[in-house]
Amino acid sequence: MHKVCLILLLIILNNVCPKAFAQFRQWESVVVPGQPWMYSIPNGTSADWTLLNFDDSSWSEGNAGIGYGDDDDETIISPTIALFMRKTFEIQDVSLISRAVLDIDYDDGFVAYINGVEVARDLFSGDYTSYSMSSDGYHEAQLYSGNIPERYFFDKTLLNNGLNIIAVQVHNQALSSSDLSALPVISLELPQGSETYLAPPDWFVEPSPQPININFTSSNLPIVILNTDGVDIPDEPKIDATMKIIKRPENELNYVSDENNPDYLDFDGPIQIEVRGSSSQLFSKKQYALTTYDTSGEKDNVKLLDLPKENDWILNALAYDTTFVRDYVSYKLSNSLH
Repeated sequence: MHKVCLILLLIILNNVCPKAFAQFRQWESVVVPGQPWMYSIPNGTSADWTLLNFDDSSWSEGNAGIGYGDDDDETIISPTIALFMRKTFEIQDVSLISRAVLDIDYDDGFVAYINGVEVARDLFSGDYTSYSMSSDGYHEAQLYSGNIPERYFFDKTLLNNGLNIIAVQVHNQALSSSDLSALPVISLELPQGSETYLAPPDWFVEPSPQPININFTSSNLPIVILNTDGVDIPDEPKIDATMKIIKRPENELNYVSDENNPDYLDFDGPIQIEVRGSSSQLFSKKQYALTTYDTSGEKDNVKLLDLPKENDWILNALAYDTTFVRDYVSYKLSNSLH
């Protein structure tokens, strides 16, 4: 098995690059269950009740979730066709936020607003939502039965540095309904190591990593392109994939666009690949073990990047060798032993 000591520019298509990126991001919540909200059982609708400067001093105060029935609410209210609720929260630095999500447990229908702008709704038709309207149908809250709430991404540019407001109206399908629930949670994707906000609830599931656009076109390094066809590369066993190695003559730039030019492909064929290592798997830069195959499915001994022919290969990440010397010395000693 050969360890590739050359420095390569590695592109892994479909899911792996986003997962590596995700290790530099983390999720925190700015609105969580159990926090106090201002709420009202409405008998009219004020046009500005979703805005930050609305005076809600006459409203009641209670911890979320708010509702009645099913024993899943922290603040119990009387049966009603509708519930209006508001909460302010503070953002330290909007520029650090990659994505923002609203997770909301509700029964039956709802509309949610951030700083007066609608960001999510369910079971309400039309553009206008009166305080006296019933929802278009039934929707059962999820948390009390062991499931997770519904999720809605919203535009982070709706958030402001400093104070913000989330306003939510929740409506029953009928006044005779036996339950109503409202539990909104706002979570933010932030740089790793942030301790600005709060830990997400225990039931919170991190969204899938956001895809990363590769915006370079050339490199003076050989370019390795791995394509897993949308499948994550596991620890084991190896999965089917394809690999292309772009390598122009020395002192020439390599271009990503050369992936379909056989004159500049050092390798183009099927492989099987897995993540390599033990504790090194904790690092964002992964190591990979791969086997090269021919088109008939047999292991294929090939010569990659001027190394001797072999079918078992390692793409070695120098996770522990910050000097970039120790691995080189050990490889030279190993190669000199006969």
